[in-house]
Amino acid sequence: MRIAAIYIQENSLPYIFGEGHSELTSHLGGEFFYNAAQQLNGNVTIESKEENPQYINNFWSENISMISAFVGANGTGKSTILQQLKEGRFRLICEDKNGSSKIIRPGDLGIVIYYTPYFTESREDSEPQHTYNISKLAQLKRDSSIEARDINTHLEFHNSEVIKRLDGSREDNTIKAFKLEELYKTHEDEIRDMVKIKKLYSIQYLLKLKRMLRTVDQNISLEELYRLAFGTYINELDFHKRPLS
Repeated sequence: MRIAAIYIQENSLPYIFGEGHSELTSHLGGEFFYNAAQQLNGNVTIESKEENPQYINNFWSENISMISAFVGANGTGKSTILQQLKEGRFRLICEDKNGSSKIIRPGDLGIVIYYTPYFTESREDSEPQHTYNISKLAQLKRDSSIEARDINTHLEFHNSEVIKRLDGSREDNTIKAFKLEELYKTHEDEIRDMVKIKKLYSIQYLLKLKRMLRTVDQNISLEELYRLAFGTYINELDFHKRPLS
């Protein structure tokens, strides 16, 4: 079974598709193109189904049914859509090898493995049971038995001798299969640098920077100053828009 399309309910993502947007069916490259609609009773049904002339059977091999990607500029909503998928907020149109199609909820699909290179907040306790988050912050929190808000504390505990995973365990096999340790080490220095910069540059520094820049721009905002100093957004809800840079 492969996910061929995603049904997005009307006005569910106004900050991406515009206020009051109509229902959408986003295609991921399956064997057919679909048009889905929500009925008065709340059920979502497939209204039309047409062959995809560019579909190539077993293009990725017999063991990989589909690889799809959302492409767009920073801040256009790619990460938000993936987050919504992870949380099970969309209906999925799935195809069988025999050509039959059906609409299911993400929880009925199986285990969804989620990874993001962004060092954003992760709340495993509120995530659906069908989701397994293998992102760096999620792993740090699973490793740590302490309630720490400081990223450095999580990192030190994670890298200490206290953490010993059983060889051959599910978590160990997942980490090896996705080469997560290699991915994480790529970003570790950047994370420490970001924490260091955050501690060094206080609000007083930002205000001083604002006074210096008044000769160039009288209307420069605190948000713009924050992005200039730290390379990210001041609002935590916008952190997903920036990679580790």
